[in-house]
Amino acid sequence: MKKRIYIFCISLFIILIISQTINIKTEKISTIENEENISSTIIINNNKIDDEATVSEIIRILKKYETKKNYNPFPMQSDSYAMEINYMDNYEPRNIILGELNIIYESADESVFEIIEGDKLLNELQELLKKEV
Repeated sequence: MKKRIYIFCISLFIILIISQTINIKTEKISTIENEENISSTIIINNNKIDDEATVSEIIRILKKYETKKNYNPFPMQSDSYAMEINYMDNYEPRNIILGELNIIYESADESVFEIIEGDKLLNELQELLKKEV
């Protein structure tokens, strides 16, 4: 009897692990379909960007990248970031940290999502901002 319970528990554990790995879905960073649903200003490293063409290009870049749910806690006080982006997406606040951590979140008490290929996103945004300066 104990052997059956032991086998059942191990089987259940394996099923849970498999279901969690299969159930990891990705989402786009930005879901903006209509340009009217975005604030006209994006703040990058405390610098306001309000040029319409630049804002549209940043959103176009953000829409290419995906996120996945991050179940690990992250240090909110981390100073090890190369770029911080704040903007409104469909009337909801978005905060992106790129660098050592590549994450997006709505607020400190909300879920955190890891940005897939965050290093590429950081490089692409840095190249765009170099051109704009």
